[in-house]
Amino acid sequence: MGRVTRSRRTTLIVPPFEILLPTGRLGIFGDAGPNRFPLPAADGFLPVFCNMLPIQKISRLLFACALIVLFAIDLEHQILPNVITVPGIVIGFLFSWFAPPGPWMSLAGIALGGGLLWGIAEVWFRLRKVEAMGFGDVKMLAMIGAFLGVKLVVLTFVLSSMIGGLVGATLLATRRADMATKVPFGTMLAFAALVASLYGEPILTWYFANL
Repeated sequence: MGRVTRSRRTTLIVPPFEILLPTGRLGIFGDAGPNRFPLPAADGFLPVFCNMLPIQKISRLLFACALIVLFAIDLEHQILPNVITVPGIVIGFLFSWFAPPGPWMSLAGIALGGGLLWGIAEVWFRLRKVEAMGFGDVKMLAMIGAFLGVKLVVLTFVLSSMIGGLVGATLLATRRADMATKVPFGTMLAFAALVASLYGEPILTWYFANL
């Protein structure tokens, strides 16, 4: 597709880490300020991080840094720079040779992540002649697939869609937006990907155990 959407979007404040904390909170709306992007607390992050392999720790730290930057840029400017997402795909695949998810699952995650959003956007454009999302979202989900593999890229997509639906419903209910309003989906992908990277396996285990 490669189409660039320049339309104005509603700005949402979703601190990407607070929901991960045992005593944290999820603030969907808020004012601009120095605490817009808080860092994770040690009691919520370190137990999961310390159980990872050394090479996986490096991989997930780089991944988290990329997600934080993409979250902030998309929230403020509604763009997801190629200078982060495209090298991120390559770096995620390279790390997969030495750490989970493995090279084949990483390749499958790239194809599924990028292909899923591209397919949805292309179908929506052909049916409605309206762009559902920018191509940056496609490359970002491909990057997430490179680092996390098939299972967790699907979980990321589901979580981000749920967050988007909740945010959209809230905006409509409070009359702060209409059906034509666009939101920075990259921020939701970043948030969901961070949750999946830390707690994805326990979430999937719980889900399938309760089917």
